[in-house]
Amino acid sequence: MGGLYGSSKYESLKHINASDKPATMLVKHGERADSVLSKMSLLNINFPIILKPDFGERGKGVELVRSEKQL
Repeated sequence: MGGLYGSSKYESLKHINASDKPATMLVKHGERADSVLSKMSLLNINFPIILKPDFGERGKGVELVRSEKQL
């Protein structure tokens, strides 16, 4: 219990300097792939990416996405 269980990871990461964390973006449930790809382009994020639920639970729901097709 590191204190993030049940808390928004995205909101917590906002308090960390950008230089001290990987590029991060919030993707809403059901968001279209073209919208995600557009956000990735704006932030210069490339595949592979890690998708994880905003609310932490010890790695549950974490996925490695290696390509646009997999997204």
